Amino acid sequence: MIKKILIYLTLLTPLTVFAQNDAPVSKKFYKGASAVPKVLILNDQVNIIGVQAGKKNADVMAVNDHMETLWTTPLTGAEITIEKFKDKIVAITTDDEAKDVAITTAFILDPKTGKVLLEKKILETKKDYLTEKQIFNGDGKYLKISLRETGFKNTLHIGTVFSNPYKTMNETRDISVIECDDQLNPKQYKLDLRDGTLENITADINGNFILSWINQNHLEIVKYGAGSNTAIASIKTDLPYEANKNYDPFHSLYFISSTANANMMYAAAIFSNADNKTELSIGKFDFATGKTNFTEEIFTSDHLKSLVKAFVPINKKMDAPQFDSKKSLGIRYFKEAGNTLVASVSARTTEPSSISSGAWMLESSFLLNIYDADINLKTQQFLPVSYSVPEITLPTEYHYNDGKLYVIGNDKTGGMSLKAVYGVLNLQSGQWEKLDWLSKKNLGGGDPVLSNSTMWFKNSFISPYANLKILADAKKDIDLQLNTL
Repeated sequence: MIKKILIYLTLLTPLTVFAQNDAPVSKKFYKGASAVPKVLILNDQVNIIGVQAGKKNADVMAVNDHMETLWTTPLTGAEITIEKFKDKIVAITTDDEAKDVAITTAFILDPKTGKVLLEKKILETKKDYLTEKQIFNGDGKYLKISLRETGFKNTLHIGTVFSNPYKTMNETRDISVIECDDQLNPKQYKLDLRDGTLENITADINGNFILSWINQNHLEIVKYGAGSNTAIASIKTDLPYEANKNYDPFHSLYFISSTANANMMYAAAIFSNADNKTELSIGKFDFATGKTNFTEEIFTSDHLKSLVKAFVPINKKMDAPQFDSKKSLGIRYFKEAGNTLVASVSARTTEPSSISSGAWMLESSFLLNIYDADINLKTQQFLPVSYSVPEITLPTEYHYNDGKLYVIGNDKTGGMSLKAVYGVLNLQSGQWEKLDWLSKKNLGGGDPVLSNSTMWFKNSFISPYANLKILADAKKDIDLQLNTL
């Protein structure tokens, strides 16, 4: 059943608004990071971060809720990833220096001391074609890697110069799975190919892989048994739109497997419908019953205006939401949060620079849609930030805990100045409990908050800051700021 929604925003007055006082800062906490840090919440007092120090080296560090480093473990390799695995930490790096193959190595670390307990090469990947790698850990229950070999050739030649990169990127030549036991012994097997475009690979809470294929407007979701290439369930349904093989992958479907019910899948997509209107579709798929359901919201110009008009400002110093470019809307976040679903939508546009040959990236405010488990839209709220910066997009953080969504975004406050906006959204009432700028004292005025590297603790959080160029993989120093929840 498809429920058409053209809903007007109802935003309640917030419970409270708290200003953030000047917060402690650790200058140059990490010198010469070449990428945004990866963060893993270990417990209420300690986070683990992985920082790339160059093409061949990375550091894994334990940081407590006082911005103190408990231990540091240097590792070899690039593209550092850190995850929980059983009661330990697994760090995964890739050696991409060889001409023909990329070597993936896994390290098991003691979370108390950082000592490397085990190191093992778990994968060699040929470089003929671009391969997409995803890591799944089931909140520490397992360690699995999916590999999708695309049709995009790594060796540049005349044939690829004039080919459509979206078409070759969307082509799937091979799908492999690597599963590691607690001694990092890898088991590899292949999954079968289906008709259409492989839109998503994920794994459920039990370690079953789930692949979603689209052929025009036909969707097939296939679930494979854990440790097996045998399909144990599938769902076939028609989507409320027709997908184009060559469409921009950054506007493709988002699929998530429920962490509460392994039989449940959810999807979100933004597309132009048959009436050439921008539409947001939320889907629910039940493997137990085979039932599918969709909820839709149509973003007409009048609807966008009504959303902005209905917004009740809770901080008089902040600008009203900027949300008027319906053709540039995209999904920036889609995830379960307790017994709700959260979808975040913003508009991204570019405009030529007046002072150089580059371009500026502009991003609107974020519309947060809150749905119940049956994908009924409960409430909508705005994170009233916006920015324009040269050529890159800035991160936004969404962190769920105990019925509340903690959100941190970058907001341009004049000239090249950026400030972090911190908000606490009560998902049951739909009200902001906190919404304000974080202090920028002792931090660079134009430095963005690397919000997707936020370290979260029981009563506080640590926000990393760095020069804009770190988002383009340039080496920069990272500053930390300690804030209270």
